[in-house]
Amino acid sequence: MIKKQVFLTIPVLLLAFGIFTGCDERIVNLSGTTWVYQVTKAEFAALMVEEGEMTLEQANAAIALMELMGMKFPLVLLEISFTASNWTVYQINPKDGERETMLQGTYTQSGNVVELTAMGEIVPGTISGNRLTITLDGENITFTQK
Repeated sequence: MIKKQVFLTIPVLLLAFGIFTGCDERIVNLSGTTWVYQVTKAEFAALMVEEGEMTLEQANAAIALMELMGMKFPLVLLEISFTASNWTVYQINPKDGERETMLQGTYTQSGNVVELTAMGEIVPGTISGNRLTITLDGENITFTQK
């Protein structure tokens, strides 16, 4: 009798373990969702050094000035919104939060795998929890669900 109970209990425990540990990750339907790409102070300083040809000290001084002017970190730089079959990426102005359309396209989704298409190019992506990661020119860009 005890053997029978043990054998009946094990599948139930394994199922519960899978549910509670997230082994069966939920599938997020992109339609109607918005995701943001944001950076910390350190990441923003690195971007300024890389693209603005500044030293790290100059970048940190610029960030301190930006904070005095009211900018908050983490700083949202990009936003991507999805409709039933289309997506739009907006660049966010860090000074006033205004959105400017950068790129639009269509997408397909199969489970947590996404393909964004624009101007004849396909950009692969994956969804994991509240994160959408796309691979563009060999680099991963991770957006967080808003």
